Amino acid sequence: MTRTEPRTRSERINLRVDPEVDALLREAAALEHTSLSAFLLDAAREKAQRTVDAYRRIEVSAAEFDRLEAELERPAQVVEPLLRLAERVAERRAATP
Repeated sequence: MTRTEPRTRSERINLRVDPEVDALLREAAALEHTSLSAFLLDAAREKAQRTVDAYRRIEVSAAEFDRLEAELERPAQVVEPLLRLAERVAERRAATP
């Protein structure tokens, strides 16, 4: 196992909260035996990761996946209106300096 160097924290985020939220956050951090900063950073990182994952991943049922896979295995068909649209877009892009 290799040891990595600790990351340098160079960015700063300032927050203003009402006294009730401040008390709640401090109590939660104390219950977890961690600093307020560490508690907030961990909670924010977890929420941010869940949010990013939700936008990057599409979840489907097994039946939906099987249907999608079957559709992808079918031979491709040309959709004439889409083909003409793509050709017009390509022509306009080629004509634009």
